[in-house]
Amino acid sequence: MAPRKPSAIMLSIRDGQRELVAARCPVCARAGVRLGMTMAHARALAPPDVHVEAHDPVRDERALKRLAVWATRLAPRVAPDPPDGLLMDVSGCAAMYGGEERLIEAVRDAVHGLDLPHRLALAPTFASAWGLARHGASNGVIVHEGEVRDALASLPIEALRLENNIIVAMRDVGIETVGDVCALPRTTVPARFGASVLLRLDQVFGSAMESIVPVRPAPPVRAERAFDGPTDRLEAITLTVRDLLDMLCGELLRRQSGTRRLLVTLYRSDLPPEKLTARLSRPSRDAAHLWSLIEPKIESAHLGFGVEGVRLTAGSVARIAHEQRTQWTERARSEASAELGALIDTLASRVGEECVLRISAHESHLPERAFVLTRADEAHRPPDSAALPEAPRPSRLFDRPRPIDAALMTPEGPLMILRGRDGSQRVRLSIGPERIGAEWWRCDEPERDYYRAQLEEGRWLWVYRRRGDGRWFLHGEWA
Repeated sequence: MAPRKPSAIMLSIRDGQRELVAARCPVCARAGVRLGMTMAHARALAPPDVHVEAHDPVRDERALKRLAVWATRLAPRVAPDPPDGLLMDVSGCAAMYGGEERLIEAVRDAVHGLDLPHRLALAPTFASAWGLARHGASNGVIVHEGEVRDALASLPIEALRLENNIIVAMRDVGIETVGDVCALPRTTVPARFGASVLLRLDQVFGSAMESIVPVRPAPPVRAERAFDGPTDRLEAITLTVRDLLDMLCGELLRRQSGTRRLLVTLYRSDLPPEKLTARLSRPSRDAAHLWSLIEPKIESAHLGFGVEGVRLTAGSVARIAHEQRTQWTERARSEASAELGALIDTLASRVGEECVLRISAHESHLPERAFVLTRADEAHRPPDSAALPEAPRPSRLFDRPRPIDAALMTPEGPLMILRGRDGSQRVRLSIGPERIGAEWWRCDEPERDYYRAQLEEGRWLWVYRRRGDGRWFLHGEWA
């Protein structure tokens, strides 16, 4: 059952011994929660199921940068505008969308697909678009050249991106809107409020140039080579691929990264390109290992009447963390991890990715549901310690519990005899019971009382009695 989604969210920040509100959702804002308010006061105003989490500015900055990289599909130059905005240079882009209205609609549809609340504005300058988007009366407004002064005149002075002390000083003398600031004599503004006010005004109306620092997505790691003419000689193609693979791994080393998907494209003269893919269980830049995975695919590829060029592309590039290697245990552990990854990749390329599985811990009380099989080439995550039981578990767990009969010394006492398909066997020692029940939403499954039983011959069995009907089952064995 999926956890219930909270109706309100707040982010907190520490200020000495106080916990203050750093951010809040619109639901909390409507309830009266303000930024900088103590968290105790905010909890009293917010809904009862409000979710509170510590504010992480570094994580917000990274998420905003990732959003800016995603937005480059809409405009060629996009820059983050902390803490929660994007500045997009859409000069010349309107014609590609069929007009400015359709450009705004395309951006709105794209952001709506991410389920993010948003406000949009299109204006001749970054400063005017910023003020209209954050303080304008309507969402998605479009302002053309010559209309900026009238469009911003009624907006509050916060739309000029002024410092807080300047805003306070202006409000003390009755200056509330951008129009009020524009009505002031320019010669008196610097002496009263500082020179930055004139700079902000000039940026809004285009008299001062303002540029942005757009995000630059890292170019794909790629190596390619074109032949003088089509060739169907396998030796020439494999030699080229190995040469390009060394170049590709050199670039990955320079970026301190590795690839989890290697794509080899053979451009054939008479047929569409042949694409060969090798997937890895963990990032790697080992040319020998990558070649061992892609070589069988190249040998069995259909070359047609010849190959005109070869391209290698590294997909799913991820950083490879540096490791401190020593002479003894830690070095052996690191090498064993790399060898295990190479073994998984080799098996997956030979027998198929869906045939190589790994056991992963799963949050469930019932032993048969405590572990699941996942594809070994997927990103490996360490098991959650909370999902692993602290009590001992048998090394062999049967797929289906086997019905047995049991005799106890007393109704709630230790086990004496177990009767199964192999006949009756006396119990030397029994430990238990350990009561295990299903998840609370699986109320139709009865609880179980598990016992560890040692037979006279020395074997340890894991048996349980099902509460309700009192039936006994054999569920596992220690090898």
